[in-house]
Amino acid sequence: MPEGVPLADADVAAIERATLQAVPLSQAAPDLAAIDEILARYRAAGLPPVLRLPVLPSFCAFSAELQRRGARCAAPMLTQVGSVGGLQALPGKPGEVADAPSETWMAV
Repeated sequence: MPEGVPLADADVAAIERATLQAVPLSQAAPDLAAIDEILARYRAAGLPPVLRLPVLPSFCAFSAELQRRGARCAAPMLTQVGSVGGLQALPGKPGEVADAPSETWMAV
């Protein structure tokens, strides 16, 4: 997207959805005790919990515990992770890198 071009409403909605989801940063088996903390943070924010979990053996127990608590599986999602250096090495300009979020980003 060229600099200075405002985001479309659909883009803003997609960003809002992405920022309201818990996505693991590792493929290691998560601690089941983290479920209570994650759910508490969503409750404190007045939001329904949305977690994006990989379909990996290391997440089987975590997923099973969420389902035992009434969670349901929804549409699968591809989450890609990369380093800032790797992203900056891509052709073109895949995004902007800043030391801190801008006021506009914080308002989303």
